[in-house]
Amino acid sequence: MCMNEAVLTESERFSQIVSTLSIQQMPWWAKTWAQINQQIENQSLPHAFLIEVSEGFATDALLLNIAQRLHCEALIHQLPCGKCKSCLQIQQGHFPDLHVLQPPAGKEQIPIDDVRNLINVLNKSAHSGGYRIVWLKDAHCMNHASSNAFLKTLEEPGEKTLILLQTAFSSKLMATIRSRCQKVIHQPLAKNQLVQWVRDMLSEKFPHYEYDQLKIELAVEVADQLPLKALSLLSDNSLAIRNDFFSLLKNIEKRPKNVDAGHLIHQVLQLQDVVSIDRLVHWFGQYLVLGSKDQLKAHQARETSERIHLLQVFDSYHYLQHQWQATNKPDKSLLFREFLLNWIAILAKLSHS
Repeated sequence: MCMNEAVLTESERFSQIVSTLSIQQMPWWAKTWAQINQQIENQSLPHAFLIEVSEGFATDALLLNIAQRLHCEALIHQLPCGKCKSCLQIQQGHFPDLHVLQPPAGKEQIPIDDVRNLINVLNKSAHSGGYRIVWLKDAHCMNHASSNAFLKTLEEPGEKTLILLQTAFSSKLMATIRSRCQKVIHQPLAKNQLVQWVRDMLSEKFPHYEYDQLKIELAVEVADQLPLKALSLLSDNSLAIRNDFFSLLKNIEKRPKNVDAGHLIHQVLQLQDVVSIDRLVHWFGQYLVLGSKDQLKAHQARETSERIHLLQVFDSYHYLQHQWQATNKPDKSLLFREFLLNWIAILAKLSHS
């Protein structure tokens, strides 16, 4: 790996990979892309698309490619060239007819004033003479007033206006908003296809990386077959960190009564310097599943108290996930800390029984 890649943080490296992906490099969007292309050719493009954000499937890259497809000055077989002025401006976020609406920095909601400002912009002529594109990030962050104001735009967007709603929680959108959008869905790849894709991307994006077939397959499994997450795991030392994390958890399970909870939590939260808190919680879920497979198979032979404690751990983990989704910006470190304390307490009770 070259020096420039080595100094990038995990999120920077991940963003760099996503920003350079063309639609040809995202086979899970092939069916969607073919449909959108046909709609453009037939001049039957809907006013709005609803894209459910799926981590690891490069939804941002898909939306940028759609915008480029509509404005590219030198299409190549109905694909954006990625090199003309319009394509580069869209890629860099400077295209005058691409309007991004999202919660302001430090805020959880999209204020109605921002929606009104957008409406005023859309009432004016397009700079390019082509499509005006609205990219609504975290669309679920609109409050009731913002949603109602935006609904009017969605109902009468004006000629050559395309609205792209991107959200991780489409169920939180008003039903009337969802019903006016065409939903975009990715097509998952088979495991062997995904392994091949990761290998190809490593060769292209990280030519100095010495990959191992078993390591790639492990990354695909660890990433729950999410393409970009698997690639990200291999482009840094996340797999090694995951193994260290699992070893730490195993040591705790062996002697929960002797664990210094404060020191443990400090060790775990220190890992946030190299991997995200989301990944740590995801790994903990994997640890529970992997560690409980044999236990669940032999549940008939286990003591009732052990089964109860095992279920308590799973319930606690599910509750943690629920809390993360209950608000737009939860304090994830605090919630994970409380979960770990509860997990240690459950293990300690089990060791007494």
